[in-house]
Order: sequence, then C-alpha cells, then structure tokens
Amino acid sequence: MIFRKIYLYYMEILIILIIILFNLLLIKNEYLTNKKHWLNYRLGDIIIGECYRKSWERKYFNSIEKLYPNSIAAIYIKKTNHLKHNRFNNMNILDKIVRDKTTKNNIPGNDKIVIHLRIGDSLKDYKNGKLIYNKRKRFKSGTYAIKVESFEHLIDYIKKNIKNKKIVLVYGAHKKNERLNNIYLNEIKKILKVRKLPFTEKLTGNPDDDFIYMANSKYFFKSNGTYSDLISNIIRKNGGIVVDTNNF
Repeated sequence: MIFRKIYLYYMEILIILIIILFNLLLIKNEYLTNKKHWLNYRLGDIIIGECYRKSWERKYFNSIEKLYPNSIAAIYIKKTNHLKHNRFNNMNILDKIVRDKTTKNNIPGNDKIVIHLRIGDSLKDYKNGKLIYNKRKRFKSGTYAIKVESFEHLIDYIKKNIKNKKIVLVYGAHKKNERLNNIYLNEIKKILKVRKLPFTEKLTGNPDDDFIYMANSKYFFKSNGTYSDLISNIIRKNGGIVVDTNNF
C-alpha cells in the first residue's frame, strides 16, 4: 500500500514536469514567429513605399493606421502623407520616430554585437542534412538569410577582430515555419557554442520592438532585406558600425 502511494506520488510529479516542459516548448515556438497580431505587418515595404506603388496593395497600405495604431509604420505614414517629395524612405523621419520610441529597455549598449537573423520566409527546405534557402538574386549571397556556412566565417571574424563584446541574436518571422526555423537556429547556436562565444537571444514577437532595439546598436551585423537595410541606415546615420554579412 505504501509503495503504491509512493508510486502514484512520483507519477503525479512526472506528469506535472511533462506538462511544464510541453508548455515551455510551445512558448519558445510561438516566439520564433511574430505574435499573431503582427504577422501581416510589413514595416520595410511600408517605409520604402513598396506597398503604396503597387495598386493591388494600396488598400493594405491605407489600412495600416487602423490595423496597427501607434506602430512605427502608422506614425511614419501620418508624418509623411502630406509630403510631395521624400515621402518614402525618409530616414530623418524614421530616425526621429525610433528616437521617440526608444526606452532604456531597448538599447543594446556599447558592449553588444547585435546580429539580425532572418528566418521564416528565408528558409525553403532541409534535405540530406543541409538547409535550402529561398533565393534572391539581387543579394550578393543570393539569399535573404545569413547562410550557416557564412555565419561560421562571420563568427571567426568577430572572434579575431572584435574583443570583449557580447553577441545578441535577434530574430522573428512573419511566416510560421517552425521546423526549419528550429533547424537553422540550432545550427547557428551550435557554431557559437563550439567556438565558446557567449551569446543571448532576443525574442519579443514584436517587429517594432526588435527594430528599435537593433536600430540602437553600436555594432550591427545585418541580414538581407528591406527591414535590415533600414536598421542599417539608421545606425550609420548615428555613427554606429554596420557589417554586411554578404561579405562572408
């Protein structure tokens, strides 16, 4: 009888631990993708006017202030809709919005190297132990994502040339692609662990918060795409250092 009670007691503990572990995995996977509210939020395309120039996307552009009130995109549209020139890709206005929204909690600090990892729609498949990336010819690397093999060279460069800095990986996606996201991120983290470089991960699920954090970087390693390009432009404007990962 006593043994049965002990058995049941430990079984209850085991079940509780399994439930906790399952919930933790769900939370982690949720934050690999931007929060549901933000899944259709295309900040980069809005700032450069891509959504405005295409007539079939004009409805989306005009709905931003209603869908995402007080977002970077909504404020940008409000501040630029009267301009005849420089309405799009206006770095002065975008920079001012970022400054106004910056708080102590979203400044990386001078001791941080911030690396933007584009996941989600940048990953196509995984076959024979290798990741396959969605291609984009306009980039030197041919992909939106930083390829795993390129990341190895990038980290070797950091280890050799930049001392006493802590690495922060920032990522999120507007497309649910959990299996490939996890494979890619595990490969990236494995490289850092093998080289014994300490790192942290920043997962907010909010593309505006990520944008503000990265735009305040002093050392920034960019991915490909408009979102990362805009962040790079703001950092350069404010005297920070941007490293183009296409060079690795």
